[in-house]
Amino acid sequence: MNLPSCSKPWSGSASRNLSWCLDRSRAAPPGQTVIDVLEHLRQSDAQNVLLISSGGPIASAIGHVLATPTEATVELDMRLRNSSVTEFTFNARRHALQTYNTLPHLDAPEFSQWITHA
Repeated sequence: MNLPSCSKPWSGSASRNLSWCLDRSRAAPPGQTVIDVLEHLRQSDAQNVLLISSGGPIASAIGHVLATPTEATVELDMRLRNSSVTEFTFNARRHALQTYNTLPHLDAPEFSQWITHA
C-alpha cells in the first residue's frame, strides 16, 4: 500500500481524535475518533498501515485495545517517549498490542541524548 503524505487539522480533543491518512480515497473525515479509526482498519483489507500521531491518540488506542481504565490510559500517555514506535496487529475479529514505546531507530549509544519524553 502506498501511503501518501497527509496532514489534517485536529478536530476536538486531541486525546479522543486522530488525524490520519491511508490514502486519499479512504481518509477518515476530520473528527473521527481513535476507536472509529481502529475499527475501520480492522474491517479493511489493509496489510500494513502507518499512522503518525502525538501521544494522546496513541495512548487512547492502546487503552481501547487493552480495555484499560481512564487513569491507566493517562499513565500510558505520560510514559510515551518522543518518536517512539507502537505497533498493533489486527484481524477481522480483534486488535492486539504488538509493541509499545520502542525506539529501535535510537538504539545506538550516540543517540542516547536524543531520547526524550513529551
